[in-house]
Amino acid sequence: MCIRDRYMGRKSFDSLLQLVKEIANSSNVFPPDYGSYYLSNTTYDIDKNGRQWTYQYCSQMGWFQTPSKDPNLRMRSTRLSLNFYKKFCQDTFGEPVWPDVDYFNNQFGGLDMVVDNVIFSNGDEDPWRHASLNVSKNAYHMDALLITCDDCAHCVDLNTPTKQDSRPLHNARIKILKTFAKWLSQYLSLIHI
Repeated sequence: MCIRDRYMGRKSFDSLLQLVKEIANSSNVFPPDYGSYYLSNTTYDIDKNGRQWTYQYCSQMGWFQTPSKDPNLRMRSTRLSLNFYKKFCQDTFGEPVWPDVDYFNNQFGGLDMVVDNVIFSNGDEDPWRHASLNVSKNAYHMDALLITCDDCAHCVDLNTPTKQDSRPLHNARIKILKTFAKWLSQYLSLIHI
């Protein structure tokens, strides 16, 4: 069942809050992963990468998830404006941090980058997929996968496989593993191991 279907019919604030908790718990999403208070902690922890990821999008990539201008399509609060994210980034890092997206795209090629052996995997419910490569560039071994299944959101392919995984998700993981195995084999043959 996709998130949109689980949302439908929820009328009370408590039932919506319960849905948010269910989705967060099933996705292993916790306040320390997203709150600026928690992310401002600079203590090293091998099991946490939220601060690093937050620095990447606050300082380089942007692509802040703001609400639609069309109220009929809006799935996020209007409070999640660019001003909200400017304050969030500053609160997290203790100084003004804001991405220079044009510089970053010029420096690294944006969606026209030329790199070898990269897989861009995106769930069809992943808001980041619109900022990702969605068509393979075989000349450079840049493979793009769009995983279409219920609840195929951000990083779904990186979760530990379970028996409940959908067939498209299972197949995407197999394709990713086979692609990495092929690239590793090619590399090892080049260095004669």
